[in-house]
Amino acid sequence: MASIVRRSSNLAFEVAKSFNFKFPVFPKFAEYKLKQVEKKRKHSTRKSFIGFAMSFLEVGKPGLLRRILQQKEMYSSVLRGLGSDDDETVVYGLSTLKDRVLIPESLVPPGLRSVLFGGVTLEQLVSISGREDGGPASELAHRVLVMVCTNLCNGLMPDLKRHPYPLRGNPKRFLGLMKKLKATEVAYHRDLLFPFAKGRPFLFSIHG
Repeated sequence: MASIVRRSSNLAFEVAKSFNFKFPVFPKFAEYKLKQVEKKRKHSTRKSFIGFAMSFLEVGKPGLLRRILQQKEMYSSVLRGLGSDDDETVVYGLSTLKDRVLIPESLVPPGLRSVLFGGVTLEQLVSISGREDGGPASELAHRVLVMVCTNLCNGLMPDLKRHPYPLRGNPKRFLGLMKKLKATEVAYHRDLLFPFAKGRPFLFSIHG
């Protein structure tokens, strides 16, 4: 299915229109399955699920992006499990979001972007960026966090001066994220504080 979507934007639109994203068992394909004895992952459909979800984003058509991102359960199933994925999968998923959705050319509205990065997803990104072994996945999670939390177009930070439609943002979710940071222990977490404080110092005064 992902291969079909990637062939052309027309095919991607057709799949998005006809596929039953509400099929009850569909989100279960995003789960890891564990062997009962070893408690280790066995062959999982999660990587294929992620590839299918990301294939629509890779097409990069603004109209398709706005349509497909409304399938909130599919993308939340991907993002909520990132902390358990291997580095290759994390880098693939986050780089696709960064390069296809978190850019002005995507024309994805702030409200829809904000839905992608709910509290659980932000917690996953904080966890990945704080891994002791670091690596590309940690660096990318850090970069995505900075983009999500400092760019007003991503819907998390308020912009009441924006005209004609002010952005209320989600200060409560932002402050919940700040509480998860281990700034005294993790360099990436400490580095996050500076752009946050520079961009919206009033949130820090509220938190204090």
